[in-house]
Amino acid sequence: MDTIRNYLESMFAQLPNTPEVWRAKDELLQMMEDRYHDLLEEGKSENEAVGTVIAEFGNLDEVADTLGIVTLIRNPEAAEDRPEMTLPEAEEMIDSCSMTGLLRGLAVFLFIISPVGYNLADSFFRQAGFTVGGLIFMTVCVVAGIGLLVFSGVLNHKWKEIRHIPYRIDSLTASEIYRQKEDYRVTYALLKTIGIVLIVVSFVPAAIFEALGLPEVVEDGVGGSLWLVLVGAGVMMLIYASGKNSVYEEILKMNDRSTIAGSHVPRSGGEVVYTSKRVETVMSVYWHTVTCLYLIWSFLTFHWWKTWIIWPVAAIIHSLLKSAFGRKEE
Repeated sequence: MDTIRNYLESMFAQLPNTPEVWRAKDELLQMMEDRYHDLLEEGKSENEAVGTVIAEFGNLDEVADTLGIVTLIRNPEAAEDRPEMTLPEAEEMIDSCSMTGLLRGLAVFLFIISPVGYNLADSFFRQAGFTVGGLIFMTVCVVAGIGLLVFSGVLNHKWKEIRHIPYRIDSLTASEIYRQKEDYRVTYALLKTIGIVLIVVSFVPAAIFEALGLPEVVEDGVGGSLWLVLVGAGVMMLIYASGKNSVYEEILKMNDRSTIAGSHVPRSGGEVVYTSKRVETVMSVYWHTVTCLYLIWSFLTFHWWKTWIIWPVAAIIHSLLKSAFGRKEE
């Protein structure tokens, strides 16, 4: 019976999400189940019964009149030409793009911490040999980061096709991917929270060193280096978490929401849609901009105990903009 139900899902996946179509789908499922059980009682094997049921009811055009949905079938030829992504392909894409996000996050981490070696050497030793070692460390980090970005681009190249060709997924695939996305929700929130916390508290080591009255070389050398490491780790977590979450959303948005397959995946709370295109553009880069401002301000002033205030202020502004210009799309 699972084969019959899966086949039925594929038949109705691209039809309009209307009560008439849902009624027809339920009615056809009942007809197929009744015929399947009748064939089993006649002595047919399960495979024979499934094959016969699909042969008799598998052409939607032939049963559309009986079901009363002739006028609701929309351009079946177009749906046939639109390539379908299977569940194994979708899961392969998720794994590949997750690895890509991890590699890109690690590359950014290496870029951010690349000055650490030079900073420590310049703060504590101020000798040519150590300074050269710091420069070598910086070069190795930058080269390794570039290598990771190139490799991640190679891994991601296979999936660029879906951004140019309209793919679709069936209802069962959509349901499974949505379940996986929900399972990832807690991990996603945890990674984002840890990433933001690491960035926000990155000033703490330097502030502690200053409060303890330690020498300036310790405050600038160790404190500054720990600041870069904490910021780098936080940014890496944000990139990885967002990358994996975005690929789930990309797959789930393949279907037209007005179709049976598209509507099969429930949306919790709806998506925020902005009434102004200008505000939508601003909000799409809002937190990236806030992070850059925080890092620039902190790096120029080294007043980490003051610059953290940007985060609660930014959160208040974000909420105000979302309330004023955003609405939930149901």
